[in-house]
Amino acid sequence: MPARKNARIVQTVMDVDLQGAESLTEFIARRFAPVRIEAKHRDRILGIQGRFGSLMGVDFSRTEFSGDLRITPQTAQDVIFFCLPLKNTLTFHFRHESISATPDMAVAMDMMTSPSLEIPDGYTHYALFLARSLR
Repeated sequence: MPARKNARIVQTVMDVDLQGAESLTEFIARRFAPVRIEAKHRDRILGIQGRFGSLMGVDFSRTEFSGDLRITPQTAQDVIFFCLPLKNTLTFHFRHESISATPDMAVAMDMMTSPSLEIPDGYTHYALFLARSLR
């Protein structure tokens, strides 16, 4: 009988408090995929605060955003994004339609479709990203 290899489990949990489009872009690119971030108002500093974790292909977070921004993925992600808003509305924009997640309606999104995300100031959510490689 062949010897079994010990499974290696990688897990992380971190608190994050970032300001500025460059910091947000770098953080999101390292955690998920390359993105472009645009501020809707140049007079506001963009930021995120939250707790982010990862365990064996499952990423989770509770995040609060400051400043109105749009995040556009530069590459498709092979994940399903479960978005559970606590405050305000997150809008996914596609070529011909938009879908919104609100505190009254959570959304599960296939990120292979590469929608842009419109995030208003003060938007807060719980998020769960499941890698398709887990199936």
